[in-house]
Amino acid sequence: MKPAHILGCFFAIAALVAIGLAPGAAFADLKPWNQEEVTELAKALHAAVKEVRKSMRRESTGDLTAQAYARQKMLEILKVLERSCGQLAARLEGGAGQAETLNIARKIRSLVRDAETEGRKFMTTQQTDERIAPAEQALDGLAPYYFEPQAEAQEPAEES
Repeated sequence: MKPAHILGCFFAIAALVAIGLAPGAAFADLKPWNQEEVTELAKALHAAVKEVRKSMRRESTGDLTAQAYARQKMLEILKVLERSCGQLAARLEGGAGQAETLNIARKIRSLVRDAETEGRKFMTTQQTDERIAPAEQALDGLAPYYFEPQAEAQEPAEES
């Protein structure tokens, strides 16, 4: 390995440590890990997402409009979300811990936001919030185990 490459790797690691992304530092301010509780929360999240997707699929539309396209895209997001939630629950049941499942939890949080965005393209904000609420509540239960409080606080606040 060339000295310049080694020096570059050193600076990259130093930068990660400085911003708190080094291994171990990522879990410093989180709720203490409870495998059984997290597994149950993941199962509840999977069930909630499954129900949201099921209710959305029942409402079939034959429209070829932008709203129908957004609805279809949301259904696709919900399919991936359901699969990811099932994967998280299965990995946790199999004994995987926080570090092994963190990326799945991040993906789930991102997919929930994507589903909200797509939902608002064909439903009112209130309808979208009502549909996604069970999944968000279940995700909120998992959040203290995976995401630092300041990461949650960085989300844009709604204006009154």
